[in-house]
Amino acid sequence: QGTMLQAFQEENFDPREWINEELQALDPSTLGAAVHGLSLKLQVLGNEVNAGFEDQIIQTLAKLPMGLIDLERIEKESVQLAGSLSNILAPEVIEKQQVADEATH
Repeated sequence: QGTMLQAFQEENFDPREWINEELQALDPSTLGAAVHGLSLKLQVLGNEVNAGFEDQIIQTLAKLPMGLIDLERIEKESVQLAGSLSNILAPEVIEKQQVADEATH
């Protein structure tokens, strides 16, 4: 099934060509059973691909809350930093404003 999956991943994959090649390699006397077997292989492959997608989706969704928590933490830290900077800079700004006011009077 690994090689079958690789064929599907090729950029120039043609499903009709692939199916025709698979059917031409079969014995005509057992064509019905072989087509059924091929159909089952495709179903199994489809289920494996689907399971892989589901696993990736579950992993991604599990990481979302952590990402949101990180964003909230960064937001709080930036607000705190802005407050700290304003506390540090406020006396300087007030003093410069007073000096400017005194110079204009």
